[in-house]
Amino acid sequence: MSDNAARLDYDAIKARAVERALQLGASARVAPAKTDAASRDRMREAFARGDFVTWRYDDTYASRACDPAEILPDARSVVCVALPYATKYASRRDVRRGRVSNYAWSSDYHLRMRALLDDVASVIDSEAEARVTAVACDTRPLAERAFAARAGVGWVGKHTNLIAPAAGSFVFLGEI
Repeated sequence: MSDNAARLDYDAIKARAVERALQLGASARVAPAKTDAASRDRMREAFARGDFVTWRYDDTYASRACDPAEILPDARSVVCVALPYATKYASRRDVRRGRVSNYAWSSDYHLRMRALLDDVASVIDSEAEARVTAVACDTRPLAERAFAARAGVGWVGKHTNLIAPAAGSFVFLGEI
């Protein structure tokens, strides 16, 4: 363990990261960066049943997605962030134009979420006086709903989406 790592106040760093996410309009909680064996097994079973037949991934995805060390080998924690996206419904729909999910009614969420995650990650990196973070927003295999639920961001409903208090299931998820 380096001298810098020995003197870091991990609880204070986590609190600052959560506070910064709140300032940016998101909720955040922290989960231990431990392998999620239950999610890995559920994903493997789903692959075996053919549930993910349209995905370009194979069974090894389940192992990678459920182990934060695959993204950052020395990870201690996963900061799980939920950004609400509920939008007002249009008063009239033009049936000739079709329906589009309301998460797609605004600019690309990957850009907004990535900027938010980078901002929160910079708080962590600044406190650690080194680059110690890795960001994931649909860009790396990570069982985001499972980690968010374990962190306490919300819970997974019967519809398989994460339900966050005050925002419902209309949230984008990202991790640091």
